[in-house]
This record gives sequence, C-alpha cells and structure tokens, in this order.
Amino acid sequence: MMSITRIGGTDRYSDIVLYDKTVYLSGVVPTVESSVYEQTKEVLERIDKILISCGSSKKSILNMTIYLKDENSYEEMNNAFDEWIPKGSAPARATIGNVKFPTSLWKVEITVIACIDTITKEDIRYSYLNFII
Repeated sequence: MMSITRIGGTDRYSDIVLYDKTVYLSGVVPTVESSVYEQTKEVLERIDKILISCGSSKKSILNMTIYLKDENSYEEMNNAFDEWIPKGSAPARATIGNVKFPTSLWKVEITVIACIDTITKEDIRYSYLNFII
C-alpha cells in the first residue's frame, strides 16, 4: 500500500502532498505587494523551487489552476507565465478570475499537480526546509 506524505501547512491544509510519484501543491501565493505580472513571476519562481525540492520540475507539471483577483489581469499574468514555461511543456490549465482572496496583498494564487522522480522522504523534508512556502 502506498503512503501519503503531507508536508507543511496547518490542521486545515498541507503545503505539499506526495502520493504515488505525484506532487500536489496547495495554492502558492505572493509575499510582496506588486503588479500581477511581478506577483506571478514570484509565485512561479517559488513553484520552481518547491518542485525541485520534491524531485520534480516545471517540465513535469500535469495540471495548474491559476486564481486571479481581477479577470482583467489575465494577459498580464500570461505574459509572466509565457516567459516561465518551457516550450512544449504547457500543462493542462484553468484560470479563474474575480477571486476574493483573504488578504488584499494577493492578486494571484496558483495550485499545481506534477510528476516526481523517486526521492526519499528525508530528502524531501530536508529540501522543503530550505524553500519554506
């Protein structure tokens, strides 16, 4: 029987869930007040680090959901996304606009499901500590 590994988070959610060579990321959000373009770039860079710490990469993303505070920022978000995603690696993706976030700082939030290579739980926990969500 395969086990489920949950990393970080609270009693309500896990930052990362690993199961059967798949990594599931909770919504990754920005940490600084800036434009949607800059916040998207920051979130995507954080996703890069998290996926690498789990033995994955942006080329292995299967599915991504992007939440935007303002639906009119779709193209601005896409500009950052297009610069980030390698050609030929686009995931299945949905974008939801006009989201009411719990803080006014956030203009974008992204969830991810990606494939992972074989890696030990100890390696993941050690790596995760270096890239706290």
